[in-house]
Amino acid sequence: MIAATPLPTFGQIWMPDAGDVALAAGRWCREGEAALLFSRSCWSLRALARLRHQLDGRPPVIAVPEFICNQSLEPLRRMGCRLVFYAIDPVSLTPVMDTLTTPSDMMIVVHYFGWPMDLNLARSYCHSHGAWLVEDAAHVLAPCEGIGSVGDAVLYSPHKLLAIPDGAVLVLRGTLAAYADHPAMERVVVPNGNRWRLVKSLQSSWLGPVLARIRSGGQADFDGDPSIVSLPDSPAPSRQAVALLTQADLKFAAGQRIVNAQILYQSIVSFEEWDSLLPLPSSLPLYRLVMRCRDHDTAKRIYARLRAARLPVESWPDLPGEVGSDSAAWRLRRSVLLLPCHQGCRSHDLATAYGKALACRP
Repeated sequence: MIAATPLPTFGQIWMPDAGDVALAAGRWCREGEAALLFSRSCWSLRALARLRHQLDGRPPVIAVPEFICNQSLEPLRRMGCRLVFYAIDPVSLTPVMDTLTTPSDMMIVVHYFGWPMDLNLARSYCHSHGAWLVEDAAHVLAPCEGIGSVGDAVLYSPHKLLAIPDGAVLVLRGTLAAYADHPAMERVVVPNGNRWRLVKSLQSSWLGPVLARIRSGGQADFDGDPSIVSLPDSPAPSRQAVALLTQADLKFAAGQRIVNAQILYQSIVSFEEWDSLLPLPSSLPLYRLVMRCRDHDTAKRIYARLRAARLPVESWPDLPGEVGSDSAAWRLRRSVLLLPCHQGCRSHDLATAYGKALACRP
């Protein structure tokens, strides 16, 4: 069975909720930085916006890339932030700075799918406008070269890459590190219900392959948006997540993701209708292996073929309503497919299953 996301072992599912919050958060920061744990990065982002609001006395203006998940912006919309969208280059995925004409208080730049983006122009813009540069590293397993060393704040979402129920890390850098104890950052670690334990126990049991065949990863139709995920009731992480983050083997996860992405890519690269969106082979642990199809119809056809083979495949993301249909973000949304390469997969299984499915012609 190939799961869409990594599955925990039974020992991890039922381990005691005894983790050290400071130790767990500290695994994502460097000397002189401060790290805080939240349940999701959208709450980390809201905490930053609340801090800026309280310092300036007004809701902040936030520059956001057009190629971003709309759901992640919901807490910002609720608190009355003004969002201004800028375009990204369809090849490099870096900001097109001349499309950002409104001065802002914060600028979010995404390291898409775990790949470092050039932040020099964004850093210059933020310096000129007194804005905070926020590195969105939600697709990044841990700080690495080119990621987490330029922004005033960095967002990590280990729950997206590890087998944990929730968990996000907000790293405050430079002068922002002094605000780690500000009331805007307040959150309390909460208990976690047993629903996650029960679901993961089923998925990790002999029923797992049966459930996977009934419902493979990704939405049913390529043009449909991913399912809306209910936001946690609290911005705080669960005790179970803290315990799992404290013990997570990040080195193993990184190494296996690198190997899996490379081997899966080699097994499907000869399929002439697509190629990797990011440079491969890569020495970075990617969030997903991301393939760009030659056009929308091709993406729909390949998506349907992989779904029919009961293999996990996703599109990304659910774009904000403000993004025009003629934008680079929409062209990417209509041509990009995401394949699993996480540490819970076996390289041979990935290569065999996806290679076989794509070799079959309708």
